[in-house]
Amino acid sequence: MKKLPKIATIILLLSILETTIYVGTATSEVAKYAERPSIPVPGWSRTGLPSNWLSTGFTSGGYNSSGGNFNPFSVAPNTPHILWQHRKFMGGLAGGATDASIRCMSSPPIAINDRVFYVYGQSRFNRTAGNPTQYADGSGTIYAIDQFTGEVIYAEPINGPTAFIWGICASIDTSSPTSSTGATIYLPSADSLYLIDAWNGRTAARLQANCTGQGYCAPYYYKNYVYFSNFDDAQGLRTIYCVYVGSGNYGINSPTTKLSPTWTKQGRGISVVGVMDDIAVMATAVAPRNLMGLNYSTGEVLWETPIDVAMYGGSLGNGKVYRSFADGYIRAFDLQTGKELWQSSEKAGQYWGYGFALAYNKVYAGNYDGYLYCFEESTGKLLWKYYSGDCSEEPYKSLYGTWPFHQAPVVADGKVYVVTGDHTPKQVLMQGERLICLNAETGEALWDFPVAGSSEGTNCAIANGLLFSPDYYTGFLRAFGKGPTKVDIVVSDTRVNKGDYTWISGKVVDQSPAQKDTPCVSEESMESWMKYLHGGMPMPLQISGVPVKLSFVGADGSQGDITTVTTDGYTGEFSFKWTPPNETFYKIIATFEGAESYDPSSGSTYLSVGPAASPTPSVTPALTLTPTATPTTTASPSIVQTTLATGIGTEVYIAIALIVIIITASAVALLQRKRK
Repeated sequence: MKKLPKIATIILLLSILETTIYVGTATSEVAKYAERPSIPVPGWSRTGLPSNWLSTGFTSGGYNSSGGNFNPFSVAPNTPHILWQHRKFMGGLAGGATDASIRCMSSPPIAINDRVFYVYGQSRFNRTAGNPTQYADGSGTIYAIDQFTGEVIYAEPINGPTAFIWGICASIDTSSPTSSTGATIYLPSADSLYLIDAWNGRTAARLQANCTGQGYCAPYYYKNYVYFSNFDDAQGLRTIYCVYVGSGNYGINSPTTKLSPTWTKQGRGISVVGVMDDIAVMATAVAPRNLMGLNYSTGEVLWETPIDVAMYGGSLGNGKVYRSFADGYIRAFDLQTGKELWQSSEKAGQYWGYGFALAYNKVYAGNYDGYLYCFEESTGKLLWKYYSGDCSEEPYKSLYGTWPFHQAPVVADGKVYVVTGDHTPKQVLMQGERLICLNAETGEALWDFPVAGSSEGTNCAIANGLLFSPDYYTGFLRAFGKGPTKVDIVVSDTRVNKGDYTWISGKVVDQSPAQKDTPCVSEESMESWMKYLHGGMPMPLQISGVPVKLSFVGADGSQGDITTVTTDGYTGEFSFKWTPPNETFYKIIATFEGAESYDPSSGSTYLSVGPAASPTPSVTPALTLTPTATPTTTASPSIVQTTLATGIGTEVYIAIALIVIIITASAVALLQRKRK
């Protein structure tokens, strides 16, 4: 093969460089831009350090051993946006009235680090003449769920029988003898106290008691002690158990060990109110009624206050014991002495619900009269009350005339969350029950969502910016809170001439597992949108979208904002007609900056802008003297039209000319060699 002359080689290289230099610039810029990080998913940054919710139960409060139902370390959702939903039990409305009580066999949720836990019991009734509510063996299951995805991490069988699961609590202690990671879950059920390793769900120990009652009530953990009680036995007595769990060989040699309580306390309808400041507070609900303070480790009675009226729920906080009473009042007692300090300034009209929330120097308590009351914690003065509304449906219409509050409210981040519901709802479930979010300072309603509550298994928990709420309507455990998003963006033409325009189009979609790839909507539309997607409500007539910021970065160093557009609420789509200002290579960025319901996200695409297209030559027709004469033939414009249609730029013509020059030069050189 004959080599090209040096001049021809140089011309050829120049021609290749000329025809590819623009593409080469584009390729290098793509690689350059690809190294730039996109907007990160906030993760823990949305809430700070991980927060927990370590206790929840049937008649008790939650969060910790004081039962205050307040998480001071977590933000909480400002909208009813649902991140995920997990099937906790079978829900729904019956096909007709059955008068059957709805009994949830699962515990309310607790939260540890980045997981949420609950226990589902599989019990069976043994209806015997001696004890018609005694339970037979039935193995339960503990579930661990990823807080941010709703994925089941494990579903581990419990090594022993379980009955109704009234509640669970947990401890975080790296020296724990029962957990490989320091987190232990405590489950009283059937005739045992189970110690479960939160990391893997394995039953580390089963402490078996000689109990003839109906399961156990919700537990509390305080300084290596666990407190719980069985339900009434045949004589109507309950027993409070205090068990030291800080050391021992539980589960190493024998997973089942006889329960050896540190101390016990027996009484008619006795229950644990909470444990705080080294004092365990007990209350007896059946005459002779009293309120007692005991040393948390020895069980020594420190004080005892006689009570002449039936008591309901209670919580500890601010150096006080708060209890609700059948006469319609709430009273506060000194935690150290048991002395009554105040009586609420307003009397409620019905029964009080179970448990309070104590936060921001306030006491929040729900009542069957349809009001959530907010009292000043130091005086009992009424600050505000929220009414759930009149109910025109039976049986609530006759029983209460309103939507009652039975569950304890939960509080975080300046908001109160409370669910309407009865103690033991019956099929057909009442329609119109809901989860309500209120401003903790003013009582203003912020949003609500259809949720049916009761006394069993439906208490809420708050951790890491999420609200975990079980629902009797659907059987779902839902996580309310911010969700991830995705921005897609394209341009109609990836290469244009300077002065030409392109269409920037795309969409912003929700990536939450509960409604993946549905449009992101505005905060104003969120409540009706969630009720449509998950609450059985009709599609809203008006849904607005979210703002998207369009910007550019040029390879020539230019950068700037293009505009801000709003997506279509029903599709999530957006578009904008843009004329790039410079002849360069562009990265076009679409940014959704996030909202109360969504994490931020961004997407990008690329566009090259070449030189302006050559203007179409204008040809002036020849001037004729006679109007009837045939006009002089002009140059055909078809060549110009073809050039514009195919988008051939100046650089292409230059390349073609150079190729022609190369071929000519090569041919000349070849002829000269042949002559030689």
